Amino acid sequence: MNEGTKEKITLQDMVDCAERELAMRKRVYPRWVDNGKMRPDAAERETIRMDAIVRTLKGLLATARLANHMSSEELPFQVDLFDLMDDRKDKKHGK
Repeated sequence: MNEGTKEKITLQDMVDCAERELAMRKRVYPRWVDNGKMRPDAAERETIRMDAIVRTLKGLLATARLANHMSSEELPFQVDLFDLMDDRKDKKHGK
C-alpha cells in the first residue's frame, strides 16, 4: 500500500482478523505449552480473551446491521488506518 492510498477498516474486517487470531491461538498455544514457552493458565486466559473480543465484535456488527439495515461495507464503523497511525504518533510525541 502506498502513502497516497487510504484503507478503510470495516467492522467485518475486524471480526475476520480476530477470528483468524483466535484460530491461530487455538492451533499454536498448545504446542507452546508443551514446549514450555507458555504457561497453561496464560494460554487459556489469552484464548478466552480473544474469544471475548470475537464475540463482542460480532455482537457490534449484528447490532449495527439490525439498527441500520446496512451491509458491513456501509456501516459507520470504519476506521481510517492512517488516522489511527497519526493518533498514535501524536500520543507518542505528547500532542
